[in-house]
Formats: sequence, structure tokens, C-alpha cells
Amino acid sequence: MRVQRPGGADATKDRAIEDHPFVVKLMSHGHIDREDLKALGRTLDRRVTVKKGQDIIVQGYEHETLDLVERGFGLRFTLLHQGGRQILNAVLPGDIAGFPASLFKRSIFSVMAATPMSLHRVSIKAFTDLQTKTQYRNGTHLVRGP
Repeated sequence: MRVQRPGGADATKDRAIEDHPFVVKLMSHGHIDREDLKALGRTLDRRVTVKKGQDIIVQGYEHETLDLVERGFGLRFTLLHQGGRQILNAVLPGDIAGFPASLFKRSIFSVMAATPMSLHRVSIKAFTDLQTKTQYRNGTHLVRGP
């Protein structure tokens, strides 16, 4: 199965879902069956390219998607009262950039692209629906918390 490129891009540039950094990270924690991989591949249909220095998530604003990092890296930071920034951590390929922001009405931090990035933007509803379907089918979650 391939992750679809938007706009009918050349199929030779498509990437196998098993090679996506998020899937590689998941598979390092246990087996993911073919049916779950197909379902996940269907949710990764919206690819977004972000330029270096561009904001992905802005502190204080609503953020209603999960951004699965495919390529590049970003910085998660908080804005300080004096106008500075405190870097909290790096966002690497395979990470979900918007997960913590999705837990609050407004984001409690910002994420900025430190290099050009490629993300798969997934609605929170689509991701939770995927979780529910995989849990009912095989009694496990596709993604588990610590």
C-alpha cells in the first residue's frame, strides 16, 4: 500500500506505508496487522509541506489536527512573558506534532519547522475513529499511551 501524493503526483514517488516514520516507530513497539496498516494509510491522505521557520502550531490558538511528521524536524517551544522562547523539545520524523495541543481548547505551546518539513495532517476525529475500529476488531489499540 502506498501513501497517496496530493494532486495525482507520479506514482513512482509514492512511499510504502510500512516505510513511513510513524509506522516504523509503531512497529518497533509491536506487530501491526495488514488491515490496520491499510486503515492507517487511508487516514494519511493530506500531506502538507512546511517551509523552514514556518509555524505549525501557535500557542494560544486552536489546533484541531494531528500532524504526523514524515520528513524534517521542528521545535516545540513556549512563549515567555518577556517575548523570548523556551525550547521544550524537538519534533522528529515519526512524531505526532499536534497531539498535546489536541488535549486543550487552545494550544499551550508552539511548534515551528526548524528545517523544511513534510507532515500528514489528520483530523482528531479520523484518528480516534481509526483507534476505535482497530480496538473493536482485535482488542488492542493502534497507538497506546505509556
